[in-house]
Amino acid sequence: MTQISRFYSVYLSRYAVELCNIDDSGTGDARLVCSQVNYHNAPNFALQLAHDKNLPLNNLITDNVEASL
Repeated sequence: MTQISRFYSVYLSRYAVELCNIDDSGTGDARLVCSQVNYHNAPNFALQLAHDKNLPLNNLITDNVEASL
């Protein structure tokens, strides 16, 4: 039996750090910084990067979940 893995990606643009599913493309001017399999690692990394760069964090994973409720 194969296990389905989900990836979470962190993108960096001039305006924000974005956390999203690997299926999401992020904003047009953002560049991929990293991808994580573990959901708990991805937000921690994104939050630290946003803090280091003094940028807001856009968590598109939770935004998408809340929008679908």
